[in-house]
Amino acid sequence: EWSPDEGDDESNVYQSSALRKLFSKFVNAVGCAVVGLHDSSKLVPMLTQLGARHINYGVNEAHWETLGKAFTLTLREILRESFTQEVEAAWSMAYTFMSSIMIEGLRGAIAKRAAVPKQIPASALSAVPSEQMKSAVERSWEQVQTL
Repeated sequence: EWSPDEGDDESNVYQSSALRKLFSKFVNAVGCAVVGLHDSSKLVPMLTQLGARHINYGVNEAHWETLGKAFTLTLREILRESFTQEVEAAWSMAYTFMSSIMIEGLRGAIAKRAAVPKQIPASALSAVPSEQMKSAVERSWEQVQTL
C-alpha cells in the first residue's frame, strides 16, 4: 500500500521513489481494467474496492479529473501518431468509466465511515465503453506496454 506520507519529500519529483511507486500502481490498475473491459461483472467490484481504498490516501474526487488529464497527455506523448481521435475518445470513455466507478467506491467508503451505507447507483455504470472503444483501448494499451 502507498501512503500519502511517502510523498513528503518533494525536493525532486522526477527522482521521487514514492511517485514512481504510485505511477506503477496506477499503470497496473489501468492494465487490470483494460483486461477486465470485457467482463464488467468482475471489473466493477474490483474498481469499487480500489476506489474505496482511496479513502485512506487523502484522495478527493477532483484528483481523478486531474489524473485523467495527466493520463491523456502521457498517452499522447507515448503513442504519438497512434494517438488518433478514435483512440483518445476510447481512452476518455474508458477512463470516465473506470474513474466513475472508483469515485462511487470512495463515496461508499466515506458513507460507511460515517455509518451511512450507500449503494453504487446504476448511473455510475452508464458510461460502459462500446466494443469498438474497448478494442481501441486494448490495441493502444499493447503499444504502451511495449515501451
